[in-house]
Amino acid sequence: MALVQQSITFGAGAATQIAPAGTYVTEVRVQPLRANTENIFVGDSSLTQDGSAGVIEDLGALGTGATVQLDKFSLKAKGGSHNYDAGTLYVWGTTGEGCNVTYWTM
Repeated sequence: MALVQQSITFGAGAATQIAPAGTYVTEVRVQPLRANTENIFVGDSSLTQDGSAGVIEDLGALGTGATVQLDKFSLKAKGGSHNYDAGTLYVWGTTGEGCNVTYWTM
């Protein structure tokens, strides 16, 4: 098993796929950056920048200097061979803001 961590900065063009298609994982975590001023969205390939379509999870923004725990999305496989294709998950939010993504590959 390998741990993959990445920071994603949102652009204006389209949602960002969190991993290449066919990347089977046992667990995925997505967390907004503390400096974000707007919510971010985790969803499928139809995800829109304003979260009006394709949303699985809407993650709240705290704003700079907040000391409370950040919101997060977590998806964990149950059992031995039940894994998820992380390539089916996308993230998007306000242009220039971002998120941290962590996943464990098989």
